[in-house]
Amino acid sequence: MNDEVINNLRKEIDIIDIELINIIEKRQDIVKQILKVKNEEDLLIEDPVREKKIIKNLSEDSKLPKQMIKEIYNIIFKNSKKCQK
Repeated sequence: MNDEVINNLRKEIDIIDIELINIIEKRQDIVKQILKVKNEEDLLIEDPVREKKIIKNLSEDSKLPKQMIKEIYNIIFKNSKKCQK
């Protein structure tokens, strides 16, 4: 009984994990579009003010701890910047 419940919950997590990856891929596609505009306009790649604002806004609207959101998004930001270089 417990094994079946755990397996069903894990299947749900697996579906969510795929959705997360798909959303991150879409985000990265948009990052590439932003890079193109920034390059055309000779703008800086990094925008620390925006990064802080994103974390603040997400933290205010989430039940997750702010530190967790910050860590997740710092990884996303770091990899987005790599994509832009």
